[in-house]
Amino acid sequence: MKLSEIIIDYRTRMNISQREFSRRCGLSNSYISFIENEKNPRTGKPLIPTLEQYKKIATGMGMSLQKLFEMLDADAPVDISFPEHAPASGSSD
Repeated sequence: MKLSEIIIDYRTRMNISQREFSRRCGLSNSYISFIENEKNPRTGKPLIPTLEQYKKIATGMGMSLQKLFEMLDADAPVDISFPEHAPASGSSD
């Protein structure tokens, strides 16, 4: 399944709004809307959630990240790049 389908199915089964789901996940309501619509309306490009965003979505649905990934289509995009502000690990010495 696509992430959009998983979220919409979950919200339907739990009878909760996008706003309530976004609160449970700790993500903005507009971001959840973008995921459900499968694109950013400003750019028209598909969203590629980060690993941290997937974790928040899984937590909001009361499941493990592994369980969420098992539900996703094999070709679901994940942004695994490190954030710019993350401290470098190790040293160059």
